[in-house]
Amino acid sequence: MDKRWLLAPIFVVSLLTAPVANAALPAYFTYIMDGGGKVTSSALVKDGMTYVSASHWEAAGLKVVWDESHQRAEFTGWGKKIAVRIGSKQGVLDGKLVNAEGVPFELNGQLYVPARFLVNSLGGTTVSWDATKRIYTATGLLSFASASAQFGGSTYTVDKKTGSLYLTDSAGHTRLLANLGSQLFDAVQFNFQKTPKGLLYLTLTDVYGEPHINNKWYTIN
Repeated sequence: MDKRWLLAPIFVVSLLTAPVANAALPAYFTYIMDGGGKVTSSALVKDGMTYVSASHWEAAGLKVVWDESHQRAEFTGWGKKIAVRIGSKQGVLDGKLVNAEGVPFELNGQLYVPARFLVNSLGGTTVSWDATKRIYTATGLLSFASASAQFGGSTYTVDKKTGSLYLTDSAGHTRLLANLGSQLFDAVQFNFQKTPKGLLYLTLTDVYGEPHINNKWYTIN
């Protein structure tokens, strides 16, 4: 039996499933955080637009949650909420529908989003685009890192950048509880203790450095 005819459909399928990378060029994303520190990472240029990994949102302190269809990703942090959908130019920034300027896509398990949208969403500014070297440069990206814990029906959240401690009650009302006076860095732990007379002691521990040999303690009552 001549099986040469089987090659045609196999070849067609391979063309239909060609990865997005075939239509993208490698590039670089260089940015400076608001607090200092220069970072350079890989990027892609597709249809004339620079795309970067959405993991930069996570690096800025946002946590990601995907919907059940794994098409919509929502990134949330203290005072920041961003959402994008694969294949859609429409995104959400702090509760408002916005134009993401490009179409997010997934490649090798990694979500890519338009660089300009990511920079703007983090309060940064695009500095330049070097077309020859394919380097996209931005500055002033903000961090929205925080840590939270629940106790007695309320949520306690500390803004790591400012050291501000907030309390959100069961009704959703948020108020500033205290200012710790310094920035928090890494593994923040909450410890709640109540006295026999009902006074609440809250101790926050910040374990940081490499290999986590530094400690700071904050006690509020």
